[in-house]
Amino acid sequence: MRYCRRSARQAGNQIGLGAVEDAPGPGRGLRSDGAIPECFESETCLPECTRGVVMSWSDLLRRRPRIKTTSLGVAASLTETIVLSTNVLSSRLQDEGLGWSHPARFESDECLLECALFEWFLLDIALINEFGRHAEGIRRALRGRLLIDLQRSGISPASLKGFDQVSHERFAEYQDALEASSSLQALGHRAWLRISGTGEPSERMTMLLAIRARAELEKLRGIGREYTVSEKAVPTLPPVTGVTPEWGGPDR
Repeated sequence: MRYCRRSARQAGNQIGLGAVEDAPGPGRGLRSDGAIPECFESETCLPECTRGVVMSWSDLLRRRPRIKTTSLGVAASLTETIVLSTNVLSSRLQDEGLGWSHPARFESDECLLECALFEWFLLDIALINEFGRHAEGIRRALRGRLLIDLQRSGISPASLKGFDQVSHERFAEYQDALEASSSLQALGHRAWLRISGTGEPSERMTMLLAIRARAELEKLRGIGREYTVSEKAVPTLPPVTGVTPEWGGPDR
């Protein structure tokens, strides 16, 4: 997985390491090797979005068999989901003016990390609900892959320092906001403050993030039925230089 300083709109549907290397431009985004091209303009990131149809994972189960894999395999797939979702979010924020109103913040490691944390939180909700007894193993593997990918993508060690604590605090904060309102506006409000780093509320951006959260949670509904997870041991991932793993995932 790679980060690059270019917008999702400029990237078009090019996904993969080669597309990142050859296409400079403003903006920040994640790229995942071997990922399937999806529509960057959609809240659901599915080909059907071009026809205005919002689909969830459960809608796709009729089209392909269950994938037999380990917790590590599921974590790898879900990491790509976070990559694509973070790209969409970054593109939407740029379209809504964050790139020109606060260019330094938009281009920063911290902004991109906050976008990824928000998308990871939404996926984590589905992960816990969908994977039962396998959830904790998948969460540990997923967190390890994210740490490694973030470092390899050029995120500075200084930005990754304290990643465990920041992740834990952010997940707890977002969980409290999620429980505060069924409309997800409280969640959107907290996410905007963290992503923008300005401390300035924005009703428009709050609604954008709230609507996005609802779309993502709906898209992820039924994702657990996509996989048959084996009980094989998950290999230990190598540690990230300068970042000491302390726990398996944000507890909520």
